[in-house]
Amino acid sequence: MKLVKIIASYVIVFCLGLLLLNLMTADYRELLRQTQRLENDFYIAFIRLSVIAVLFGVLIEWMRLLGAIKGKFGLNWLLVPALVLLALGLIHPYPYHQTFFGLPHGIDPLGWLVDPLKYGVTSILISVLAGILLVRSITKEND
Repeated sequence: MKLVKIIASYVIVFCLGLLLLNLMTADYRELLRQTQRLENDFYIAFIRLSVIAVLFGVLIEWMRLLGAIKGKFGLNWLLVPALVLLALGLIHPYPYHQTFFGLPHGIDPLGWLVDPLKYGVTSILISVLAGILLVRSITKEND
């Protein structure tokens, strides 16, 4: 019976992961469509995509999350980088990233830091990493 519970939990996590990936794909398509038309709703689509990516990162660490819920809860130092990455993941990469940082085109002294944020894939990866670190920051164990 214990083996059936373990297999069922993995199947449920797999199905949730597949659902989140499909939601991310649908939001990404919507984001690209709105960006090409320069509609104002692309910020909402991007934030929705970032939140789904964070949830995907949380799902990657589902066993630790269950441990935190069951009593191994404890904040640690990983909360700071998790929150920084969460903020970076919410920076919209498309048409107005230079305006956000206040840098005109051609003058980019921090280009090696800012340039990766120009691409949606980087923001998605940062959001997934933020979700992983958020879960790791609320558990006592560091393994």
